[in-house]
Amino acid sequence: MAEKNRTELKAYFETGDRPTQGHFIDLIDSAVNKSQDKANLTEALSTNDTKYITPKTANHIVDNAVPNATISTKGKVELATLTEVTAGTDSTRAVTPEGAKRAAEVHAPVTSVNGQTGSIVIGNDSGWTVPLLQNGFLNYNASWYEAVRYRKKDGVVYMEGLVKAGATNVVLFQLPSGFRPSKRMMLSNISYDATVYSPARIDITSGGNVYIVTDPGEFTSLSGLSFLVD
Repeated sequence: MAEKNRTELKAYFETGDRPTQGHFIDLIDSAVNKSQDKANLTEALSTNDTKYITPKTANHIVDNAVPNATISTKGKVELATLTEVTAGTDSTRAVTPEGAKRAAEVHAPVTSVNGQTGSIVIGNDSGWTVPLLQNGFLNYNASWYEAVRYRKKDGVVYMEGLVKAGATNVVLFQLPSGFRPSKRMMLSNISYDATVYSPARIDITSGGNVYIVTDPGEFTSLSGLSFLVD
């Protein structure tokens, strides 16, 4: 006797038919028997394709045959590319040890810098800005020397350039918000007049005003001046 499909079985029991013992055997063999046809846990993990499984057995398969995607989730995961790791915005893809190392290199917290701890942004650089000079000041010989300009890189403001003309202790230019010291600062550099080089006092206020306090002479250098923005 053998298993039959439903169409074949129905043909045994049409009106007027007299099913035989063999027909009933086929009917029984073709039906699922709850006692005999349920797969045990071992069979559930095998290649058997004749037994049925219950929800409990299906859960056993997941627990034993499906790998862990995360600590709390089963299944496969999609790995993040190094570009996605560096961007740091994806919340669904997984990171490999190589990706974790890349993230640490780009976004690692600072353990200690001059006694300070925290996080930094790599490459925090405003780039150079050329300010509007005030009160008659001009750039000195722009064909030979850099024009006055400033930038902020990793919290430090840098200035450079040579200026001429102007007057004593008047505003040379103004630094924007974020580029200013918390209190007035006194810096020093060099002025030139005729054949004499002299010390130059350059002040920067908390409002961002830059002054040449001493006589600016023929020209005064701002190159090399820098200060930390709090």
